[in-house]
This record gives sequence, structure tokens and C-alpha cells, in this order.
Amino acid sequence: MKNLKAAAQELNEVMGLTPAIETKVGTTKVDLKANLLKAAEFIQPADEISDETIETLKEIGWEEPESGKKSKKEAEPEVTDKADKKSKKDKKSKKDKKSKKEEKLQEAEEVQQDVAKEKKKVSRNPKYSKNQAMFDAIKSAGKKGISKKDLYQATDDFYVKNGGQSNLSGSKANVDISLPCLLIFGAVEVKDDKITLA
Repeated sequence: MKNLKAAAQELNEVMGLTPAIETKVGTTKVDLKANLLKAAEFIQPADEISDETIETLKEIGWEEPESGKKSKKEAEPEVTDKADKKSKKDKKSKKDKKSKKEEKLQEAEEVQQDVAKEKKKVSRNPKYSKNQAMFDAIKSAGKKGISKKDLYQATDDFYVKNGGQSNLSGSKANVDISLPCLLIFGAVEVKDDKITLA
């Protein structure tokens, strides 16, 4: 994992990746490998990437393109009409490669944005908990109270209304676990199978 993070940091610096490859605590090895492989597709021969990073990329499945190394004959073009035609073709192909590169970069950015949106959806610290939903359900029932069966559904409804995802069995489990505690501490009362606030 240490080599992967070092490789990601180097690619971020050398290639000026935007958005940068995440290397923060909590970044999974799988995400890091996937992002490294995406970024590695855009490595150009002019990019000065260290041997250690190249080796790390190869270890995770990247194959170095052979077109990056030129012989002396290829490096020194002939001074002929054919050479001029070839250089024009090369310029066109470079433009095509740039547009393809830009498209791939845009795709990678969109994927990272989608991943970021999904991570936001699945928040580990929800702003509105199932316990709050249960309390609101009991409170909304007022003095007439609410049956345990209705409390399951009402808890789920309040949770969904406040941004959570519907999960009736999760709401039922939460009520079954929390309700006895609330009864012991006198926060709620049960009269005629109806639950009310104390």
C-alpha cells in the first residue's frame, strides 16, 4: 500500500492530475489501484516517472507502451517531401491522441465524481438516526399513543422523510432494541398496548 501511495503522489505531481488521485487515510487499496491504472493510461514519454513508480504500476497490471522509446533513426527525420508528409500526419495523429486523452481524462473525472457522490450518499455519520425517527414517531402519536406494529412503520417513514433509506426490518430491529431501554429509564410508557412519551 505504501508503494501505491508513493506512486499516486508522484503521478499527481508529475502529470498534474486534476482531480488528483486520493491517497488519504480511508482510501482502499482497490480504489487506489484502479485510479493508478486510469492515470497510467495518460503517461507520456516526456513525463519523468521514476523507475520505482513504473515498477509499481507494472506490478498492478499496467503495461508500458512500446511507442515511448524511439530509435535514433526515428528521432532524426529525413529532409524530404516524404518526411514533410509524415510530419503532417504525425501532427494530425497527435491532435487525435490529445482529443482522445482529453476524453479519457474527462471520463476518469466523471467516474471519480460518481464515486464521490456515492460516498456522500452512504454517510457513516447520518444526520438523522433511526432512534430519532422512533422518538419522532412516538412524539407524533401524542397522548393517544402508538402500537408497536405501527411504530415500526412510522419509524421507517420518519427516517425516509429525513433523508434515510427505507429498511423496515432495520427499523423493526431498532425499535425492538431501543424500546426496552426507554421503558427502563422511564422515557416512554405502555398503556393498553399503546406507547406514549412519559
